[in-house]
Amino acid sequence: MNPVVIVAATITQVMEQLKPTPPVKGPPLPSKLGIGWPKGKLSEELARAKSSWHF
Repeated sequence: MNPVVIVAATITQVMEQLKPTPPVKGPPLPSKLGIGWPKGKLSEELARAKSSWHF
């Protein structure tokens, strides 16, 4: 498997375990992550993770 896919799946699993029950307001996110983080925060985390990957 692609390392990026593995990392994304791991992040998704961790966030699924950490997130509280989702609020019922608003449409569901188009992404399957179902995350409640602001996009800026998520991008920041991904950038930090990518900086530690060496291809």
